[in-house]
Amino acid sequence: MGVERSETERLDWVLKYRPEFSDGFLRVRLEAAAAPDGLSGMFMAVGLDARSCIDNALAGFLVRLR
Repeated sequence: MGVERSETERLDWVLKYRPEFSDGFLRVRLEAAAAPDGLSGMFMAVGLDARSCIDNALAGFLVRLR
């Protein structure tokens, strides 16, 4: 089971990275220091709703978009 994130952690992440939300996923541009593979670019996280998308992104469950 995943780590439960606080609303403050979620809000801080959204304000810092400004993701684009859509139905069941979010897209976010990350610089190299924040990217899971150390390379900047666009990433996607999926979830049932915005909250779970953010939680998955915070946990590092991101897919690089080409």
